Amino acid sequence: MRFLNPYIGIFFCCLVLLMGGCGDEPDEQEIILTGTLGLPPAAMETDAPVLVAVTNTVDAKVLDERPKEAVIDYVTADKDAAEFRVDLTERGVRPGDEVFLVAFVDNNYTDDVPFPDEGDMIGIYVEEDRITPGYELQAGENTGIHIDITRDVFDFDAEISGEIQGDETGSLVLVAYAGEITSSDFTAIDFDAVIGYETLDKTAGPVPYTLDILPYGQDVPIENVQVFALLDVNDSETVDPGDKIGFFSQGEDFSTPFTVTEGETPDIDLEFKFTVDEPSGDDVSISGSYRLPAGKATEDAPVYIAVFDGEDAESVLDDPFGAVRYFERIPAGRTEFTLDLANTGLAAGDEVIVIGFWDRDYNGAIPALSVGDVLGVYAEAGRITPAIDLVEGGNTGVEINISREVFDYEASISGAMLGNDAGPVTLVAYAGEITSSDFTALDFDQVVGFTTVTKEAGATPYTLDILPYGKEVPIENVQVFALLDANRSGAVDGGDKIGFFGEGDQFSTPITIPEGRIGDIDIQFKFTVDEPSGFDISIAGTVPGPANRTKPVYITVFDSDNPNEVVEDPFAGLKFFYKVPQTVVNYCVDLSNTDIYPGDEVLVAALRDKDFAGGFPEPSRGDKLGIVQNKETYEFTAQLNCGTNVIPPPDFDFQLNKNVFEFDASIEYGLDLTDAGSFGQESRIIVLTIHVDGVDISVAASGQIDLNIDIDYLLGVDILPATAYDFIGIDVSGSSTFSPVSAEYRQLPILTAIYEKVLVKEDSQPPEPLIKGYDHGSEKERTAYLVAILDKNGNTRLDMGDEIGYYSRTRITVNEDDERVIELPCCPGEIVVPDWFTGILHFPTPIPRITKGLNREPRSDGSQGPYWISHFIEP
Repeated sequence: MRFLNPYIGIFFCCLVLLMGGCGDEPDEQEIILTGTLGLPPAAMETDAPVLVAVTNTVDAKVLDERPKEAVIDYVTADKDAAEFRVDLTERGVRPGDEVFLVAFVDNNYTDDVPFPDEGDMIGIYVEEDRITPGYELQAGENTGIHIDITRDVFDFDAEISGEIQGDETGSLVLVAYAGEITSSDFTAIDFDAVIGYETLDKTAGPVPYTLDILPYGQDVPIENVQVFALLDVNDSETVDPGDKIGFFSQGEDFSTPFTVTEGETPDIDLEFKFTVDEPSGDDVSISGSYRLPAGKATEDAPVYIAVFDGEDAESVLDDPFGAVRYFERIPAGRTEFTLDLANTGLAAGDEVIVIGFWDRDYNGAIPALSVGDVLGVYAEAGRITPAIDLVEGGNTGVEINISREVFDYEASISGAMLGNDAGPVTLVAYAGEITSSDFTALDFDQVVGFTTVTKEAGATPYTLDILPYGKEVPIENVQVFALLDANRSGAVDGGDKIGFFGEGDQFSTPITIPEGRIGDIDIQFKFTVDEPSGFDISIAGTVPGPANRTKPVYITVFDSDNPNEVVEDPFAGLKFFYKVPQTVVNYCVDLSNTDIYPGDEVLVAALRDKDFAGGFPEPSRGDKLGIVQNKETYEFTAQLNCGTNVIPPPDFDFQLNKNVFEFDASIEYGLDLTDAGSFGQESRIIVLTIHVDGVDISVAASGQIDLNIDIDYLLGVDILPATAYDFIGIDVSGSSTFSPVSAEYRQLPILTAIYEKVLVKEDSQPPEPLIKGYDHGSEKERTAYLVAILDKNGNTRLDMGDEIGYYSRTRITVNEDDERVIELPCCPGEIVVPDWFTGILHFPTPIPRITKGLNREPRSDGSQGPYWISHFIEP
């Protein structure tokens, strides 16, 4: 009968042992082995004996061809007590010798030579933290040996063969393993699942090998077998620092399981991929919990938590188990974990990345990402990359949302980072909603690609791979931006710059990512992160507009006093924006991370983004806008103080009542301050265009023109220094006509966000009116008034001492005998003049028509020129 495995030959030496033993002359020093057995229940139900054998080799050929040289001794164990005692004192062994211990149940024992054959059960002793079954003898009593007899004996011949690649040299342990790998601690493997074992010396270059498969534990075919090689650099016969571990792998697998069949399985080539770290000596650990989106971890679909080197975060996610420092399987039924990293090379201060991985097609091997698996990446709040810094002791609170399904595609984007800014840059492709301008609040689960590069001055090319985790291609509404980490903190903080890909005038343009590569995704740095003021400042209020919203509303805060800037260039003075959840009526926005200080004046606006498709809020056709404003003082800014500031403040109004359009129109005007009173350098001029429906004209008891303005009907606004006048009563050209200080007159843009009660004909073309007025085509045609406030104290509001001027071509002389009721030729209705008044009244004259393009005043000689604002009076 043929031998079944390297240990079977030991039983053919039993007759030799009965005749006086084998091996060297007896050693006088006492050596005794005692221990216990783990017996299968079936062994207690039969009379089959349990034998324990001691050998000096596991070499298959020696055991087969020269068993007398291999067997040292064997005994029949006390089955009832599950104990054994082997006295090796006179068996030619010495302290320090290495032996091997095997126990088996001989079900067909016949009082002849014991022989384990098919149907028997066997166990091999392996010391804890070793992957070899050798045992070093000690003088005297050797206790604490326990052998579990767990493996069925089968009858087959099988072997695997291949080459061990690389130029590494030294003692090598080859292992064929059919068990589960629960962590990267290879001292923790279950030796009962080792189905092949051999030692050899590795020389430089490829070394061929053949490894016999033990017919114990599993019958052929044996599935999900992994083969690895331990290069025992220091000959310790344990897995310790400096040792290298090689694996059989195919394609991009870290380790590829295969099936062992009867006969030879060739071409199982091994390559060294993993070097065992020198323990740092630091007491470091990571603990936390994970959650799964659906279902739960089981024995057939376990969850692993893995720790990677964080220096190159992109490569970690691109090839997660190519840079692993430690991983551990979490037992089914548990969602909390603690990873002890004391025996790894990781130390306090190291950057690591922690990933949770749900292996839904688990095969017992080293975990490898495949389609349908799910992973999650832990990212600390405030960081734009997932790398974290380890601290001494416990690193707690690591909560991982394992929710990103693994897909199979290759996609990337490329372009250039423009501008002369230089330094370390983190590039991010983001497929989630951007809910605020606080980039520390990004949801890392929505990051579909990131990399860290160094930007040089000038255009710097880049390529960004898209990770096939979480979203299948095509991926829509992806924002691409870059963080220039000015202070190299790894976080988004003051002084950093953020760049975006944007087409045309768009601040950030979402893109769709297909499979393959798309180019020309150029990034321009547009936004500098504020240094936080350090003050507890927030705004709170009720979201303007209907409560049952179907589109998001953004609350925005600007360092500006000009509504025109909010519409035309919303990101120029933007301090903060916040997307209010659609189910929320009352909001509170924390501004403590901005550079807003107590006492600062800000413009607060709301935007209902009707065409919202993700990304950044930006007013566009069909949207709705509202601005916090004071309708009495024409003020568009509110002062913020420490604590919570209620919006709108007293005497202010906040309505979502302006429709957003897309057109280009402006009014050419000039400023004549001849009639204005004195003013200083701090003074400013606020120029307004008001639809005629928003202006009531009367004559005050003082005899001055009185304008009652509803600021909701605002069509345009500009804020200038008071020194920006065009005429002040001095003829600078020597002629009798108005002459501008500047060679070009001013242009007042018409707002593209207009009160909902004003009809805008967006599709009209000149000379047809853009904005609906009255008496179209007649002499009384009227659309808007052009008004200017001389804000003498520069506080951007109308208050005591300020003056109002306006465009006027309507001059009425009132004599003593004239009627006190005037009908203006340009406007319907009657105006009452005080009885005592005589003199000249210059009434505001409406601009007849506003069209797209530049609107200028027609002159009697057929020419055109600016609409002049003059006649400044105190209101």
